[in-house]
Amino acid sequence: MECNNQEYSMRTIPEVRAAWLDFNLQQRSQISIKYRELLEKVPESAVNGNPFLIMNFISSYPQGYLAEIGIPVQDNIEIPGVAIRIFPEYSVFSHSPRDGFSEQGVNYSGLFEAAYSRGLVSDEFCREEYTAIGHEPVLKEIQFVIHDWGALFMKNLNLVTAGDANFNEVNINNYPGAEAGDKEKFSWLKQAVTRLDEFCSEAEQYKILSRCAHVFPVRQIAKLREVYLDALAGKADQLVAVDRVIAFMAEDPGWIKAPERQGRTIINTKNPSNPQAYKEAKTQEERNRAYCFCPLIKDHLDQGLSPTFCYCSAGWERQQWEGVFDYPVKVRVLKSLLRGDTECQFAIEIPETL
Repeated sequence: MECNNQEYSMRTIPEVRAAWLDFNLQQRSQISIKYRELLEKVPESAVNGNPFLIMNFISSYPQGYLAEIGIPVQDNIEIPGVAIRIFPEYSVFSHSPRDGFSEQGVNYSGLFEAAYSRGLVSDEFCREEYTAIGHEPVLKEIQFVIHDWGALFMKNLNLVTAGDANFNEVNINNYPGAEAGDKEKFSWLKQAVTRLDEFCSEAEQYKILSRCAHVFPVRQIAKLREVYLDALAGKADQLVAVDRVIAFMAEDPGWIKAPERQGRTIINTKNPSNPQAYKEAKTQEERNRAYCFCPLIKDHLDQGLSPTFCYCSAGWERQQWEGVFDYPVKVRVLKSLLRGDTECQFAIEIPETL
């Protein structure tokens, strides 16, 4: 889809209580089918808003997406045979083209490129909103769900440094708003991480930044935890249980690749974010940009950002393995593009006391 006549906006989607079901989305025609299936069970008097769809990019399905279709319903209503839950408030960067959508024209590339050019970060899902016409959902808007990195940073900074006299005199202004440009966000980020290097210990830097990582799908982490606990229940020792988790990751489509274990350390080396662009790159600068996953920094890798920032990426590993062990873990950055390496590699220390 060309970017002509694109109209983008930023807005907040309020928390909503909705009837919902999930399914493996492989073709867009399935959306109408699943919507009608859900609508048949929801009384018209209970409906309280526009239907929506969430597409999760990481799941155990070998093809397509884990999709969740929802119909907002009145508070306090229960519907026999229908799952109802609260969907949280989302901030979104959205697109509604002037000329509408067609089945061939629902392409997210323009939306995501526009979001990344503004330095916006998202979690591993996106959202669609529909207008209900009869028993058909008509696509109204596609939405890039914003992971509010700056708000998380400021929250974690205040939690970790509260009462620290050495940090009280350091002035870190609030993160630029979502509407700010990519360059403005990076300039702020570079200054903020420099302040962390000057005034915070390594442990404090890790606590602050690793909690800013975008969110790994909790359903996938729950599967790892189940594998781990099943292994322990079968009398496997801890390291054998870890090996079974890694074997599961190697087989499940939810992971691009599995890490490896070396003694009591799990080593994970990232694959390129854009494998095709990485393969076709002519220079190391182009390869680095294709390799990096982070929209905040991938266009600024040579502009002096402290490698401390990579504790944010360590948070991606932290979420998974703390979910496995139900216990805090320390993740070390072994290699990163910001250190001049050609890949990013992390070491997760297996806790000895659980």
